[in-house]
Amino acid sequence: MKNFPHQINQLPRLTRALGVFAQLIEKNQDVDDNGVVGVALARAAVYTFRTPGTKTIEELLQNEHKKTPANQGTRTCARELRRFFSLLGFISQTKKDGWKVSSSAQVLLAMNRQDQLPPAHDIWRQALLGMELTDAGGSSHPYQILLRLVVAVPGLPKPYSGLCLEAQNDTDAEFDRIRAIAAKPNPSATMNALAGAHMARNSTKILPSIAEQLGDLHDDGSRLFISERVADVLATENETETVEETIQKLVRRPYTPRKRMAEGKRREQGTVQPVMRSYDPDRVGARFNAHEDCLDRLSRLFPANVERLQASYDLLLVVPKLALLVEAKTIRDDARRQVRLALGQLFFYEHFDVAPLHPDKQILRLALTDHELGEDLKMFLTKHQIGVVWILENGKLGGTDVGLEQLRKLGAKV
Repeated sequence: MKNFPHQINQLPRLTRALGVFAQLIEKNQDVDDNGVVGVALARAAVYTFRTPGTKTIEELLQNEHKKTPANQGTRTCARELRRFFSLLGFISQTKKDGWKVSSSAQVLLAMNRQDQLPPAHDIWRQALLGMELTDAGGSSHPYQILLRLVVAVPGLPKPYSGLCLEAQNDTDAEFDRIRAIAAKPNPSATMNALAGAHMARNSTKILPSIAEQLGDLHDDGSRLFISERVADVLATENETETVEETIQKLVRRPYTPRKRMAEGKRREQGTVQPVMRSYDPDRVGARFNAHEDCLDRLSRLFPANVERLQASYDLLLVVPKLALLVEAKTIRDDARRQVRLALGQLFFYEHFDVAPLHPDKQILRLALTDHELGEDLKMFLTKHQIGVVWILENGKLGGTDVGLEQLRKLGAKV
């Protein structure tokens, strides 16, 4: 059975952990050092001590460092999570550039609102479907195999979910072998005999739980079933396709956009529940409202015949031959970070969410802000063929030549 990291299976904690790695990489810290990463994970409450009592985090870390390195849980957690995120392609290392964070991971870390959970889940799902495990026996895609197995064996006993790590490769013959194992009685005893009790237990800790959180699987307490979402896709796809081909397509199904209301949603103070980061709720709410106000100011510039849509992206303005994809950013002494996020989001949303639904249209990319950007950032976005428009709270409008021309192409009077 293939070895797989088994430290954490809760998506919010995993997202927090990914944020820790991203911060360390941004600060040029030694991500290869399990001690450095482990301490950062503990301070971010990703790694939790079993019996903390009333000790502070620094006291707990002092006690941890008295142990031999091999017995330090923080180091083990660092090593396992680094491998997990590397397998997902969220972080990677090269001899020339060192460690870097992928654009999809950057987009994922930027999604901290409740309404952004669906696109965040799709990023996780895409990474998991593409994740490949390789050992001396061959290479396989365990998440794909897990979904295939539950489709083939409805009500799969949970201990047999670990068989997704048993498959040597992705061939039909190998799948038939593990499916035959899943037909045997006494699942726990069978898996213990196959892999040993410790590895059998670890094999079920991560992927089935994540699949449930993503809505790909559900369980009745002891057995796993394919979710209605996946079942609906399987039922409506081309009958000539195999189940595994359909499963691979799940992540590429674009969101169905909805019309954006004339005025965006607003949040009341004290009611915001941030999903993935620990911010002050009222400050998050105020920034969200400023974000929606800025989108409203832009939307009002266009004539009624311009269709206004929203989905995973902030705004899509559509006319017969053109589509303007808008990513709005509120600038609060963090212009460089916001521009970096906007760049990744615009290209990601264009590729996965807009282009599949509008193959006949030219897609324009626009970064919208509520404060004017510096010249270096304007030049940076222009270099990547992204227009820039800013609309201040008082309604004053400005933009780069590319940005203003994009507005004119859709009929805005600027």
